[in-house]
Amino acid sequence: MGIFKRAAERIAYERESYRMGQEHLAKVRKDSPELYVKGHWRKTPEQAAAEVRQAKKR
Repeated sequence: MGIFKRAAERIAYERESYRMGQEHLAKVRKDSPELYVKGHWRKTPEQAAAEVRQAKKR
């Protein structure tokens, strides 16, 4: 019985995690539509600047 209970708990956890991720994406899309354009995520200016700094360090 133990292995089935563990499997059921893991599946429940993964479903809940997926649901929470979907809710978060929907919230971000609604709150800041400029980040999600034509089906692709755009970087914020801060993220782009951080990537440039990282590239210069290498």
